[in-house]
Amino acid sequence: MKYSTATITLFATIILLAAPFATLAPVGIVMGADVVDPSGIQTNTQVGQLYCVELLEYMGADYAGWGRDGANNPPSCAEVNLYNAPSWLTVTQGGGKVTVSGTPTETGSYTVTAMFIVHGSNAGSCQWAINVYQPEPIIINMLAGDTFNYQMETNVPSTFSVSSGDLATVGLTLSGDIISGTAKTGKQTVIIRATSNDGGPVRYAYQTIEFRVYNPLTLSGSIPPSSWAGKSYSTGISVSDVDPDATSEVTLALNAEATTAGYTLTKNSESSWILARSTAANVEGATSVTITATASAGGISQSKTMTATITTYVNVGIDSTPTNHEGTGTTVWLVEGNHDWTYTPVIVPEGAELTATGLVGGMTLSGGVLTVPCSAPIPETTVTLRASSDAGGSLQTATQTLTIKVWDRLVFVTEPSVSNIISTVDGRTVTASVVANSYSSIVWEMGDGVEYCGVTSVSHKYVADGTYTIRVTVTDNLDHSVSSVTAVNVGETVDDPANPPNDDGSVDDPNIADDSNAIVEDGTFIERYGTAVLAIIGGILVVAYLARVRHPLIAIVGIAALLIAALAHLGII
Repeated sequence: MKYSTATITLFATIILLAAPFATLAPVGIVMGADVVDPSGIQTNTQVGQLYCVELLEYMGADYAGWGRDGANNPPSCAEVNLYNAPSWLTVTQGGGKVTVSGTPTETGSYTVTAMFIVHGSNAGSCQWAINVYQPEPIIINMLAGDTFNYQMETNVPSTFSVSSGDLATVGLTLSGDIISGTAKTGKQTVIIRATSNDGGPVRYAYQTIEFRVYNPLTLSGSIPPSSWAGKSYSTGISVSDVDPDATSEVTLALNAEATTAGYTLTKNSESSWILARSTAANVEGATSVTITATASAGGISQSKTMTATITTYVNVGIDSTPTNHEGTGTTVWLVEGNHDWTYTPVIVPEGAELTATGLVGGMTLSGGVLTVPCSAPIPETTVTLRASSDAGGSLQTATQTLTIKVWDRLVFVTEPSVSNIISTVDGRTVTASVVANSYSSIVWEMGDGVEYCGVTSVSHKYVADGTYTIRVTVTDNLDHSVSSVTAVNVGETVDDPANPPNDDGSVDDPNIADDSNAIVEDGTFIERYGTAVLAIIGGILVVAYLARVRHPLIAIVGIAALLIAALAHLGII
């Protein structure tokens, strides 16, 4: 059969266009060659473990030398391509070998086809399964700061290397056959590859180690040791996040006494809690509070405690009112001349400081005692007492305002007075009188047991003859008193040679000094002889002066007149 030039050209074009697609034929489609089952080839490997096979060793004698060893026969020009292979798997050729290798990074199952291409055509292929699995690792749990040392050993001399993972992430290093270091927080899975070094074929072994390094448990925070009653209590408590990849691995609990007293713990975050007590529950008294934190991440049991005694104080106040004064409540009235007034305020809580402002007139506050002197009047003033304390954790104050006045004492501007007693005796009847001033009471004592009150003159009849002492006493509202005394003889009396009767028959009281010669003392002379006698004496002195200045006639007449007046006043003529 002959073909035209056009027909031959069409066939050639089809072949050229189809050739590239033939090399990309799917697995299972064989174009002019058999599919070899590579019996005995490695089908299982693990994540992080190097997978490496010499493909020609499993394809039989027909494929020997297909690895581009430099020969000029057609098979030596074969190019090997992989289909359906994972990204980590590659193929290399040279030295008469076809090597398929790679390190898996994740688990999975793959059906891989290796196709040999010679002069653009499929000259042969093989197909096998690879199963990548994650082996059960050796799990090592530690706390950050722990010292780690692990010496590896295999059944034959080997060298060791890290084929996957990073020991530095958890603070460790590999040196020779020892993994060591000070652990730091983190988690890392490391695959250690052991490579035989005994002179025989190179063999590999793998060990997967999962390091889990946790934070040590810490419990910190400031628990204020005091609070005020009726005020809410709250403070922050911090714990370490033992496992940053987990939640609720740390728990906090309170002791029974604290919970009974109304204290609570509330979680804010993995590392923050609140210790609190409500306003209603925060009553006066002391409570022992113990906070216990526990964690068991990685099977490592950890526990921390924090203990404090929290005292709740009654609010600052002045719980007393002044007493022992003439006013009412905090209006303090005092009187001049009384004893100094003192007031000791009752302040709470115990230990609160007391101060005062507005102190005047010698007022003092010392040792918690307010003293007000009453030696002199003090005008009305306002004194403020202030109690303060920070026992409950913050400063609280309370005040008490006093209105204080020391009033003038009530006194008379005059004092009582009484004159000498003027008495007249008529047998057994005596009439007596005095002049008295500035008094509130007057009492006569007649000497025979009889008294008269409220009068300045009395008339009294004695029942028996004799000498009697009469005393009159006047008293004012401040109990100031003064007395006047005289003695009288009534009836037939026996003369006392040592105290003879006077010309008018009266007898002087021997207990009263003779004052007949006194001119002005106590007014005795004037009461006896009257002011006329003084006038006569004064006249005589005037007449004597006139006689001296050469008026003798006038002086003689004056003297005669004055003498006559004096004798008449004295009852002589």
